[in-house]
Amino acid sequence: MRRLGTCLVLLLGLYSTRAQAQVNVAQTVADRLRDGTITVSDVPYDGTDVRWGRATALIDARPDVVMRIVTDYARYAEFLPHFRVSRVLSQRGTSALVYLEAVVIHNTTTLWSQMRIRPRPDVGPTHVIEANMDRGNVDRMAARWEVTPVDNGQRTIVTFQFIIEPDVPFPDAIITDQTLRAARRTLESLRTRVILPEFVAQPAIGPSPSAAALAAPSGPACS
Repeated sequence: MRRLGTCLVLLLGLYSTRAQAQVNVAQTVADRLRDGTITVSDVPYDGTDVRWGRATALIDARPDVVMRIVTDYARYAEFLPHFRVSRVLSQRGTSALVYLEAVVIHNTTTLWSQMRIRPRPDVGPTHVIEANMDRGNVDRMAARWEVTPVDNGQRTIVTFQFIIEPDVPFPDAIITDQTLRAARRTLESLRTRVILPEFVAQPAIGPSPSAAALAAPSGPACS
């Protein structure tokens, strides 16, 4: 029994050290983005030569404010570039089936998709929301939000990752370029949205998490 207790203590110590390291990495990323930079990169997607467009920015808002916007699926058309319609078909908590419609190629082509959006397990201090296509008139569409509190919960690193592959004969490189532009523009739009009075005026959902709290191991206490 004593050996088991020692193992549990060591495991909790390792978890706490790893969690603190993740918090430290996030804080380092935040320091690099304080000048307003939005970093953009393309990421491989299995099964296609079209690549994810991925963008990361430091958002001057608490993570609970960002999460309100990210999970307000019915209003995606208000700030996601190209999207003109966003309608929730069904929802339970933060999991939902959402109909999205976008106009692209100089407003000549309408794309639509039913997306299943759901939270995924946290990655350290990072909250993750993923969206994947159920059906639509495109070959594929998917998105991923990563929301990480920094500065003791007063600011947020947000990463938005997006891919769309229309069923049209366009070069993969051109489509990838469009996903990169869409990822960047989404975060630019998010920066504008978080300062709207309707979000600024709302109180935080519980206390803002501190770096120490994020690093602390969670789970049932052992006696």
